[in-house]
Amino acid sequence: MKECPAHIKIQSSARLSLLTFTCSVVCLLPQAYSNKLRLAALEAPVFHTLWCLAAQRKGMVIKMNELIKVDFTDDRPAVSARELHEFLEVKTAYKDWFPRMCEYGFTEGQDFCSFLSESTGGRPAQDASLTIDMAKEICMIQRNEKGKQARQYFLQLEKDWNSPEKVMARALRIAERKINGLEEKVKQDAPLVLFANSVSASKNSILVGELAKLLKQNGVDTGQIRLFKKLRERGYLIRRKGSDYNMPTQRAMELGLFEIKETAVTHSDGHISVNKTPKVTGKGQVYFVNLFLAEKNPAPGKQDQGQDFSVTVS
Repeated sequence: MKECPAHIKIQSSARLSLLTFTCSVVCLLPQAYSNKLRLAALEAPVFHTLWCLAAQRKGMVIKMNELIKVDFTDDRPAVSARELHEFLEVKTAYKDWFPRMCEYGFTEGQDFCSFLSESTGGRPAQDASLTIDMAKEICMIQRNEKGKQARQYFLQLEKDWNSPEKVMARALRIAERKINGLEEKVKQDAPLVLFANSVSASKNSILVGELAKLLKQNGVDTGQIRLFKKLRERGYLIRRKGSDYNMPTQRAMELGLFEIKETAVTHSDGHISVNKTPKVTGKGQVYFVNLFLAEKNPAPGKQDQGQDFSVTVS
């Protein structure tokens, strides 16, 4: 019995036994069932949705009708320039033919991507991954039966690729990728979130020197003296010499970043003085850890959230 022309070979070690079995059973229907009937069964929406989703998730290279291999690894199908050259039976050598094809207005990085193919021995051969649009145009340029056959094949593949079932399969793949990315980010942020929640809810304030140690533990290279200097330069602490030197500015107090601890001291002569010590609140600890970590690892387009703070301080 001849193999069904619509037979689909999946070149992958992935465990898709059920899918392969379904395909095989359809292709081995008795000859009484015409090839059109078997082809219609293979093109059933349910079968195609499963086929496309499985192919995209596993990054497989799929052969349809054993005509030209199509790579579904990326978000859009692509074909090998060398394999297309071989199928078209072009007499000109590939190294001369492909550069000439590129002169028809194709752009690298947009219409094709060059790469070195794997080689079992000797130097790797130059190849390129072509978009389906570029492959179709190249087929038209050839002006022969092979080119016409390949172009019709690509048109059918493009139609199939844009079918509702395939669009849905790609949407599921993109959604799955985004969910995996978000889950990974949640795992990475979990320690910092836990720290932020516990500290911001805490009623215990810490000294600036203790905040310096906390920053040091989180990878920020600083110490007590350097941190005091940074806080003064940024406008969180008063830099004017006097009784209020190193005390929180009004803006910093309004934001709830600091509190002032007052301690009464009785001297030997009987007079009493009050010592003031700035302490960083739980909210302030989260604020400054995030601020200095953001400076250490700046995100594109992000600005230092404290850079304009000093304008409020004289």
